[in-house]
Amino acid sequence: MKRKLFIILIIFIWGSTLVFSPFLVKISQADDSDIDVLNLQIKEQRKQLETLQKKQKQYLDSIKRISQEKDSLKTQIELLGERVGKTELEIEEVKLQINETNLEISKITIEIQQTNERIEKEKGHIASLLRLVYKQDQSSTLEILMLNDSLNDFLNQAKYLENTNKEIAKSLESLKNDKVKMEDNKKQLDDKNL
Repeated sequence: MKRKLFIILIIFIWGSTLVFSPFLVKISQADDSDIDVLNLQIKEQRKQLETLQKKQKQYLDSIKRISQEKDSLKTQIELLGERVGKTELEIEEVKLQINETNLEISKITIEIQQTNERIEKEKGHIASLLRLVYKQDQSSTLEILMLNDSLNDFLNQAKYLENTNKEIAKSLESLKNDKVKMEDNKKQLDDKNL
């Protein structure tokens, strides 16, 4: 009995295998087609992932480029700022030079006026000394000797005339120097006004 049962069981299993075998084939075929579909989907996902990675790389490159351009623009802006600062300093320098030149012109103008005043004063001094010398020259030595009370007064007057002649020479030299200085100042003034 056991044996019969065993045989029936084997026949049943074998029969069910035959009956269900087309389903098993379909399941295995279904499994293969599902795998193929999944493989295709995986391939598609990988392609999409590669495409996304390429786009990410493009964006990263673009970000780097833009960042470099930003740095370049920032550098250019800083450079322009430095140039503006330099130009402002140059303008300030020119203003200071103009002020210095105006002060020099004022100084030279005053020096010219002072030199003119000294020249006029020296001319007057020389003129009075020349009148004195002329007056002395109009008198003879004998008259001068007679007009003085003593020989000592005569010698003092002679010494005075000698000193007067030296003073005239000195005044003339000073007058020439002042005139040269005034001409130099006028030339400097003309140069500054240009």
